[in-house]
Amino acid sequence: DEVFLRMCDYVAQPLAKRLFARFLTFYLDAEHFLSIAHKFSKLDVVGNGVIMQREIELAAKSAEVPDSTAKGVHAWFARDGNEHVSLLAFAECFAEEVIDGKALRHAFESLDDDGSQQITADELFHALRAYDASLSMQDVIKHIDSAELEADGEGAAAQDHTIDYSEFVQLFPGRVRRMKTLEDRLSSSRSLGDDLSQRFRSHQSEFESWVGGLDDLIGTIRDLSARAIQRGDQASDAIFELRKHFAHAEHGLKCPPGPENAVTKAQRRGLSLRSQKRVAAKSNGNQYGFDTFVQDIALRDQWGNMLTGEMKLIKSATASGKSKVNGQTEQLKAHDAAEGLITKVTGAIDSTKFQLEEYLSFVEAFEMSEPSLHEVGFSGRALPPRCGEADEEDLLMQAGDNDGAAGRSNIARFLKDVTARIAQLTGR
Repeated sequence: DEVFLRMCDYVAQPLAKRLFARFLTFYLDAEHFLSIAHKFSKLDVVGNGVIMQREIELAAKSAEVPDSTAKGVHAWFARDGNEHVSLLAFAECFAEEVIDGKALRHAFESLDDDGSQQITADELFHALRAYDASLSMQDVIKHIDSAELEADGEGAAAQDHTIDYSEFVQLFPGRVRRMKTLEDRLSSSRSLGDDLSQRFRSHQSEFESWVGGLDDLIGTIRDLSARAIQRGDQASDAIFELRKHFAHAEHGLKCPPGPENAVTKAQRRGLSLRSQKRVAAKSNGNQYGFDTFVQDIALRDQWGNMLTGEMKLIKSATASGKSKVNGQTEQLKAHDAAEGLITKVTGAIDSTKFQLEEYLSFVEAFEMSEPSLHEVGFSGRALPPRCGEADEEDLLMQAGDNDGAAGRSNIARFLKDVTARIAQLTGR
């Protein structure tokens, strides 16, 4: 029903618009026709590669369309003495929908006889009148005016009955919608990229300073750990120094860089470890983002409690409270505590570095200058129709064929192959 109603809508369009769609069929390629052929097969019930009048009547009955409308549809498409509707004639309904930018540019240049990068009403009139002698110049002017109004959004004073490429594409509402969607996506992407970049950059120095500070701290603790198991007073001094640096490391893990109080707020909400992972997986901007990722990792891996065992062990090693530690037991406790802390904090640093480098690469990509949609370039010469899958040699041969007979021959051969392929796929 939907396909047949599309045919009805097409036939109800002004003559110039219908002839323009017919003109466009000479610029469709194999992929375009294959897409249209799938729709064609829905009405080709018999599967003989054409839509017969009886099939149109059945479609009209199913769509609850009056018989008079069905006859009008058949009369338009089954033209030139043909009893049935061919795929090429049917393609007119969907030419404006499926045509791509490359084909559009080719069609535009084929109409631009003088290479001025503008199409005049006279150029379009002569191209379309070859299909129907009843077409008037006024019909063409109305068709051009609609494109000028859509492109400029201005009144009649701005209409010169000449269209450039930006106005030409306004004749294709489906493509205009797709381009608008693409432009909106690009704009939204840029806006999101700018926001994420700003959020990351506002804390980048803080992230790097925090990572660098812990790296230096780990180096110091590793050196003190080696001295803690040596003989003499140096071991005692190293163990008490370790306790001070343990406190710094614990503070660093409990207070990761990022937005103020982000961790405290999350903890007040009573986030369990499981819920913390769910929040991180959802990439919620308030809990997991380019400015909070260090705090997110801290919540996920419970950095606040990570060094509990090591802190108890170092306190046990210095339980005497004196400036000296006696016995190898205390020395081994301090050494083991230091090695455990080094392993855990190094893991936390590595996780942060990995995420930091990843987000930095994203931000650098966001900040790269991204051009808008490229301007269309033209050859500055009138081009012949490319006629389906015709190659460059075919096109050159057709250059002197004003009535397009060679082009129609190429298309006819191509459509015959497509129709046979569709029949084979559908098992008819």
